[in-house]
Amino acid sequence: RLVPFATVPNGAPQLIQPVGDGSGRLAIHETDGRVFLTTPAGGALGAPFLDIASVGYGGLMGLAFAPDFATSGKFYTGSYALPGTGIAPLASSTGAVFDMVVREWTASDPNAAAFSGTSREVLRVAQPSNGHAIGMVAFNPNAAPASADYGKLYISMGDAGDNRSYLMNGQDLSNPYGKVLRIDPTPGGGAGFTVPADNPFVGQAGVEQTIWAYGLRNPQHLSWLRDSLPGGGAGTMFINDIGEGAIEEVNTGAAGGNYGWSLREGTFATWRDPALGLGYDDRAFALAGGPEGGLLFPVAQYDHDEGAAIAGGYVYRGSNVPALRGLYFFGDIPGGRMFYIKADSITPGSQTTIYELGLTRNGSDARLTALAGTSRADVRFGIDLEGEVYVMTKGDGRIRRVAALPAPPTATGKLINVSTRGRVETGERILIAGFVVEGGPRRVVIRGVGPALGVFGVTGFLADPEVVVLRGPTVVATNDNWGQGANAASFAATAATSGAFPYSAGSADAGLLLDLDAGAYTVQLRGKNDTTGVALVEVYEAR
Repeated sequence: RLVPFATVPNGAPQLIQPVGDGSGRLAIHETDGRVFLTTPAGGALGAPFLDIASVGYGGLMGLAFAPDFATSGKFYTGSYALPGTGIAPLASSTGAVFDMVVREWTASDPNAAAFSGTSREVLRVAQPSNGHAIGMVAFNPNAAPASADYGKLYISMGDAGDNRSYLMNGQDLSNPYGKVLRIDPTPGGGAGFTVPADNPFVGQAGVEQTIWAYGLRNPQHLSWLRDSLPGGGAGTMFINDIGEGAIEEVNTGAAGGNYGWSLREGTFATWRDPALGLGYDDRAFALAGGPEGGLLFPVAQYDHDEGAAIAGGYVYRGSNVPALRGLYFFGDIPGGRMFYIKADSITPGSQTTIYELGLTRNGSDARLTALAGTSRADVRFGIDLEGEVYVMTKGDGRIRRVAALPAPPTATGKLINVSTRGRVETGERILIAGFVVEGGPRRVVIRGVGPALGVFGVTGFLADPEVVVLRGPTVVATNDNWGQGANAASFAATAATSGAFPYSAGSADAGLLLDLDAGAYTVQLRGKNDTTGVALVEVYEAR
């Protein structure tokens, strides 16, 4: 279930993450430029910790706290700025729409509730179009202080591709577009950063030295698996890439990896026609370097029949819902569908099964759009230091935490009345309802309503319903017409006192009054002689 955690006032939350300084605090940033701090308890948010509009920036897409933030006070933002208003860009463009900027902030007091300190630009990239810009900035949380990856900042960059002229940026190693970059944010050589010596393309002429991986379209999210699962996998990096017109991707990170765009979208080949634009072909044609040209394929993918733009995600490592541990959660941005894969089932080069995480509201199937009260959920995901996962809907500014379902009632609890309506067909397409009796025996009223629906103006009702009550495979009781039951009078009286509307005398509706032991039960409702129509199953605890 999803439980309320916090609401960003008049904002659109992009990410929630641990500050990582040992305080337990969580940081929430939203795309308008504000950063809020909160505790694991959540609740109302106070004044912002930081608003990057103070230095003329907007479009706050990324936020990362240095692994030594507790002592250094350093953290980093990835955002937008007017072109030509800062340091020289890593890639320049005449007629740039805006610049993408990574900025370092140094808090005078890392424990303070509001930022006070200094800041400087680390890196700036000119953005030649309105689309597919900077995504996430992040540090590898698994990197130990003595390791080569400690303190190295990863930056996901879109391919700048809101028109066809930028389609091949992901394959062009001379520029930073459509890449994951990796830098050491320590100034050096007259620049605001240094290039790590172990970057995969260091020393290669004509290649942008900050590139760590390439062949991406719009990689908005990066994350790492922190704990080992039963099948291993500790340290796995995830790169999610938003597709063009066919495929949404979950990838695992590899230094120097080519993820294929725009030669491939997911496992699908692409073709370009001047008149038709970009198209897709599932044939595996040869590319330079082998049958697939050394491309890295997603470990999971879904097509645009299921969604439009991937969001997230994170591997659940928490303790609130043990059954979810080891599942990688992600979703689809516009519609808010939530998915997961089993992290220990991942095999590089193969696509694992994607499962959908169901959501109900007041007993009915629901989508995040219903919770957000908007037609577009704009879903995002976050995580805390304990590995608990959070779901954000930018449509309403709310943040919800994944939590366990309420504990089942004890033996002294009461049966909750059950009611389900649907159309009854033939064969297996019948109406089925389940319920659980705890601390029995308990007396229950079970009804299969057909003709009585006509009183409420329902047309096409099932003329002669028949109910079968089962406990596992064992039939407990059956009934065709309630008035023909041995305890028909008691059934009618008990149904009335339990809150059910009355049956007409002699109606063909079905009904049972049973004393049931503790256990799980199923009610099947079908039409006698394979008749069809609309029907209703009801289960009441007798009063």
